[in-house]
Amino acid sequence: MFISVNFLSSVPCYSETLNLKTMVHTRPIGLRPSIELEPTNHPLSLEQREGLGFKRIKQIAEDLCNVEEK
Repeated sequence: MFISVNFLSSVPCYSETLNLKTMVHTRPIGLRPSIELEPTNHPLSLEQREGLGFKRIKQIAEDLCNVEEK
């Protein structure tokens, strides 16, 4: 079973993520729900479907560290 909702957070390192269409898949008691973004061309949705390479992970980590230092 899934529930269709809008993503209500801004995620650093990505263009605006507020209100991306999202599906929350319930799981058995004791397990966290699975969150799936609607398949679109938004970078976060693409990376969720296709995965992240080491270079992209490194870039995100560096960007997040730079934001926290400011």
